[in-house]
Amino acid sequence: MKRRTVRWLAALLRVAEGLDRSHDQLVQSTRVVRNAVGIVIRVQTRGEAQLEIWAARRRADMLIKLLERPVRVAVDGDPRGA
Repeated sequence: MKRRTVRWLAALLRVAEGLDRSHDQLVQSTRVVRNAVGIVIRVQTRGEAQLEIWAARRRADMLIKLLERPVRVAVDGDPRGA
């Protein structure tokens, strides 16, 4: 049970670390939305946070494995949804 908890926390921490990649605190908030396809982590930023979004996407692999479904990181307000 403890190992499972540590795996989940590590997966979440990897994504969170990516969202503060530049250490400039550009991400104001996040929310997680489940849809028919998978999970979307919606991110609200102040200013350009391309590095943070890129890093979070790259670090979502462990979370994808644990959830057994796709995980997307998307910026709120982006008309493309990503």
